[in-house]
Amino acid sequence: MENVETIKREVLAKYLHEDNEVILDILIEDIETKDNELFVVGHNEYLVLTDEEADMKAADYIRETAWAFNKSFLDCHSKSISELDEKTFSIIQDSCESANKAILAMIDDVEHFIEDAILADGRGHFLGNYDGKENEQDNYYIYRVG
Repeated sequence: MENVETIKREVLAKYLHEDNEVILDILIEDIETKDNELFVVGHNEYLVLTDEEADMKAADYIRETAWAFNKSFLDCHSKSISELDEKTFSIIQDSCESANKAILAMIDDVEHFIEDAILADGRGHFLGNYDGKENEQDNYYIYRVG
């Protein structure tokens, strides 16, 4: 039985060159693996994830970057119903990454916040640093990250 890294390598090769088996065989050899998720092809980097892995990575990213979300989106998910929320978020967001803990504390239901963020923008927005796209191949999800 093939290991997960080998399967992901083959899925990525198939995604990059679906119609040419010869190129597929050569490409599989040229894909360098940084871990069992991140693959380098030439100068390009790709994440290859299962659906569950993509959900977890997107949720982690959203939790780590809550400080950077749109103030009105944060306001919709905040515990307070006052008109000061957007202003409060704006002041706190000036601290960038160091404000993340405070922002998360103001969110009523972090899991619902994460679900709404993914629903609004898709996982590709959070995981595909290069182009913001999510690509599916054989029940794996591929994101170009560099």
